[in-house]
Amino acid sequence: MGNVGRRAARGKRLTRRARTPDCRAVLVPTAARRLTAFGLGAAALVGVVFLTRAPAPGLDDDAMSYLGAAMSLVHGHGLRVPTADWYDADTTSALGHFPPGFSLALAPPVALGMPPVQAARLIEAVSALVTVGGAAWLLFPESLGAALLVALLIAVTPDVALDHARVLSEPLFLALLVVTVVLAARRRGRPWEAGAAAAAAGLVRYAGFALAGALAVIEFLDPGAFRARARRAALAVVPTVVVDGAWLLLARHHGAAVRHIAWRGALGPAWGEAWGTLRAWLVPAPLAGPLGAALACLALAGLALLARAAARDAESDPGATRRLAIVAGVMGACYAAFLVAARAIADPWIPFDGRLLSPLFVLAALVAAAGASRGWRAWPAAGRTALVVGLAAWSAGSARLTIGVAADVSGDGWGYSGEDFLAGGTAGWLAAHADGRAVFTNNTAAAWFVTGRPARGLPQAGDDDATVAAFGDTLRVRRGVLVGFGSGDAALVPPDALARRLGLRLLARLGDGRVWDAPVPLVLAAPRSGP
Repeated sequence: MGNVGRRAARGKRLTRRARTPDCRAVLVPTAARRLTAFGLGAAALVGVVFLTRAPAPGLDDDAMSYLGAAMSLVHGHGLRVPTADWYDADTTSALGHFPPGFSLALAPPVALGMPPVQAARLIEAVSALVTVGGAAWLLFPESLGAALLVALLIAVTPDVALDHARVLSEPLFLALLVVTVVLAARRRGRPWEAGAAAAAAGLVRYAGFALAGALAVIEFLDPGAFRARARRAALAVVPTVVVDGAWLLLARHHGAAVRHIAWRGALGPAWGEAWGTLRAWLVPAPLAGPLGAALACLALAGLALLARAAARDAESDPGATRRLAIVAGVMGACYAAFLVAARAIADPWIPFDGRLLSPLFVLAALVAAAGASRGWRAWPAAGRTALVVGLAAWSAGSARLTIGVAADVSGDGWGYSGEDFLAGGTAGWLAAHADGRAVFTNNTAAAWFVTGRPARGLPQAGDDDATVAAFGDTLRVRRGVLVGFGSGDAALVPPDALARRLGLRLLARLGDGRVWDAPVPLVLAAPRSGP
C-alpha cells in the first residue's frame, strides 16, 4: 500500500474513532497526553524543590516523628520515635500516633546516605509530580484545557503549597489520593487496584481509611446484581483491612499509643473551624464580616454549578466525566465524615485547618476543572464570562497568597528551621552544652532537632506531689537538665513551676526559655571507728 493509501486508511480509522463517545481523548494522542501530564507534574516537582530550599522545609513536632522513625528503621532499631516519657528507661517510643507510610518512604534514600530532611524534600517533590501530573492525565479525556486548569488550581492553592513546604505526610497522601481516584474513575471493574492505592494511603495517614470506605460505596452503587456489587465492594476494602489492620496490630504489640476510642465531647467549635478554613479557601482575600461570608457562599454556589456540569451526561461522553464527579464526590464526603468522627471519638484536638482539608481542595479542583470544561461547551456567553471572571479572580488571589507562603517559608524558615527559633537562645545553649546530659523538656521535638539526641518529657499537669518528687529524683540520678522552651506541650507541668517545686538550680536565663539542673547532694563519709 502506498503513502496515499495508508493516509486514506488512517483517515478512515480516525473517522470511525471520532464517532465514538470518547473522541476528545482520541484527538489528543496518548503519547502527547502522557508527555503533557508529565511536563505539568515535572513543573510541580521543580516548584517544590525551589520552595523547600534552605532554610526551608519547615519542621515541627510531626516532622520529628517521621524523620526519627525513618532513621531508627535504617539503623536497625525498628520504627521508633526519638522521645519518651520522663520515667521510661528507653529514650525512644514505638511509632503509633502516626502510621508508618511516610517514614517507610523516607527510609530508602536515608539508607543510601541522603540526609533525612533532604530525603523528605525528594519524596515530597516526587509526590507533587504524581499529584499534578496524575490530575492532569485524568482530565485529558475531558479536554486539554481541563487538564491545564486542574494543574493550575492545585498549584496555586495556598494550603497545598504550605503542605509541600513542610516535612509532612500530606504531600505523599495527596499523591496516593489522586492515584486512587484515577484507578477508581478510569479502571472500572478492577476494584482491587484502587483498593491497593487506598490501603497505601491508609498507611500514610489514618484518614486514608476513608478512601477504602468510599470505594466500597462507589462499587456498591454501580449497576449490577447485588452479589456482584457486594463482591466488588469487598474487594475494594480487603487491601486496607489486611495491610492497615496488620500495622495496627503490630503497633499495639509494640506498645504504641495509637488512639483511644471514646466520646470526646461536643463538636460545636469544629464547625466554626471548618467554615473558617473553607471560607479562606473559597475567598482568598482579606475580606471579613458579611461581605466575606457572602462571597464565600457565592463561590460555593459556583462550585456546586461546576460539579453539576461535571456530573451531567452527554452524548460525547460515555460517563467518564460523570464517573469522575461521582468518585470525587463520594471520596470527599467519606473523608469529611471520617474527620468529624475522628474528632468526636478519637482526638478532640484534631484541627479542621487547611492541612487536614487539603485533600478536599484537590478533589474539588478535579471536579471544578471537569465542570468548567463541560460548562464552557454548554453555557451561553454570559455563563462563560462569569466562569472566566470567577476562575481568574480566585486564581489571582490564591496565587498571591501562595507566593507569600513561598517567600515566608524560604525567607525566614518555619517552625524549628525558622530564624526565630534558632536565634532564640535556648537552641544555642542546647547545641553547646547538652552533650552527655539527659534532656527533660516541655518540647522534645525542639530538643531533638537541635541536638540530634532523644529527649524525655515532663510530668502531666495535675500529677500529684509524689509524682513530681519522683521526677526530681530521676532528674538528679540521670544528671539531667530541665529545659523549658517558651512554647511547648500545654498538657505538661510548666517547667518554671517544676523548678520552683523541686528547688532546681537555674543554669541559664535565655530569650525564649530557661535551663535548670538538680544539684547532687553532698554525701559525707561516716566517721571511721577504731584506730
